[in-house]
Amino acid sequence: MKTFQFFLLFVLPVSYFVFGYLYREASGYMFLRSVDPEYAYLFNGMLIGNLKLNIQYTDHPGTPAQCFIAIVSRMVHLFRPGLLYTDDVLANSDFYLKAVMLAATIANTIVLFILGFVVQSLCRNSLTALFFQLAPFSHILTLSISARVIPETLMPAIVSLWLMAIAWLLYTDNPGKIYNKLSIIFGILIGLSVADKLTFLPFIIIPLIALPSWHFKLRYLIASVLSFMFFAFTIVLNFNNFKIWVRNLFMHSGRYGAGENNIVNFNEFGPNLKLLINNSPFLFYLTIALLAVSLSLFFIYKTKRSELKIPFRIAVGTALSVMLGFMFTAKHFAFHYMVPFMLFTALMIYLVVRMLNQTLLKNAKPLWPVFLLMASGACLIISTLTDSVNGIGNINSISDTKMRAYQNIKPYLNERADKIIVPSYYGCSAIEYSMMFGMQTIGKYKEYLVGNVNAMFPDTYLFLPWSKSFYQWHSLVKPEDFIKSNHEYLLFVADFSDQQLNLVIDSMKVNLEGTNFNLEKVYYEPLSNEAVYNVKVN
Repeated sequence: MKTFQFFLLFVLPVSYFVFGYLYREASGYMFLRSVDPEYAYLFNGMLIGNLKLNIQYTDHPGTPAQCFIAIVSRMVHLFRPGLLYTDDVLANSDFYLKAVMLAATIANTIVLFILGFVVQSLCRNSLTALFFQLAPFSHILTLSISARVIPETLMPAIVSLWLMAIAWLLYTDNPGKIYNKLSIIFGILIGLSVADKLTFLPFIIIPLIALPSWHFKLRYLIASVLSFMFFAFTIVLNFNNFKIWVRNLFMHSGRYGAGENNIVNFNEFGPNLKLLINNSPFLFYLTIALLAVSLSLFFIYKTKRSELKIPFRIAVGTALSVMLGFMFTAKHFAFHYMVPFMLFTALMIYLVVRMLNQTLLKNAKPLWPVFLLMASGACLIISTLTDSVNGIGNINSISDTKMRAYQNIKPYLNERADKIIVPSYYGCSAIEYSMMFGMQTIGKYKEYLVGNVNAMFPDTYLFLPWSKSFYQWHSLVKPEDFIKSNHEYLLFVADFSDQQLNLVIDSMKVNLEGTNFNLEKVYYEPLSNEAVYNVKVN
């Protein structure tokens, strides 16, 4: 490999790092805008960092992401003398979340460079190597996940590992010699991927179609099960809970296993699928084109079947996997569930061009495939980076507004220890809610952390409007358990309205007949629609 070719492989990874860093910087304080699932992952990752391995939060499952948080947070704490590890993470939660975001961006950048290096070494073609490196530039979502701490944050690295394995199969001179190793590698990859998030499940199809015989397929399936048990060790320790959660996902039509017991709600499935197609039309039509082109060329050019066999199998497996991804996501809807499939966009374009070059364009000028790859790659990266520039600006604007609101209301929140917090679901100016959200996800380890949280925020209670319930961190409490006569409380209300305020006060009065609650508005923040009241109880 020439020096120029080597340094060329840095261009896209460095560009990815720059945009990932910009997204991270624009995100602001996470407790203001996104506690779900960031604080669930932070708390459970911290538990793994304390070698509490039997964690209860296994929803995605998300174990690799939690382990990544444990490693990063432990490494960061080595350079932060003073507080103990747990106390430091709780007291500086946003700092640690930002550290995880940065570490994930660095990890994705490194693996993206390695992907380019591996492909370059296999095919001796810089353009192909660069094209494979376009994976995280497929859609604004594949870049904007850099501003989150969710399982998708590590997916660029995971999918890059898949692309290395696929490139090895595409460019080997003697595939028969590598199928034994490749079946194990694919098994390890699917175990790692599904352990990160169940949205990777359709990827199981790719090796099943790409591997040539049931001998290799069986090795792959056995390796997959063992790999999943290793990478998702929290599932092994909590299998019954995970089994119930997966069963509910399948049997119920809503998100997270909620909704009606009808598997698919067709009133929602069609509109959801339409939203997904409108959000990523290029991916949808590319998937159809890839399947149509691969099937057509394979059956039309019978003399080329031996030459087309491997790219044909990979193309069909990839197309079917992405189609299933659309179906699964339409059933349990969220745009970011499509991220692992979006990361295959560059590979799918490459497969179309390669098969056309081996058949229809066989006698055309040799620059045709180069032109197709360069044109499609340029369109892909220009579109994604343009959307990302606008996206970073929008996130920065929202974060700046929330930050200014927080700075305005923060002095009032720190006036008194006795607080009643009424949050909005995804976050608010009261950081206490983020602590409560994390506490709610740690299962049997709640008692392990409750002392630390109480020391930070004594005499703090939260009212959740969506459940109309009072909590002290993880414990459900009743108003008569903590409201005292002749006492004053600071009441913070997010998503403020008279109706919201009345709901809180009416809920406080239950079983406290004859008790008077005198309210005095202390501060209202119009930027975030949050209010602070002084409540006198007598």
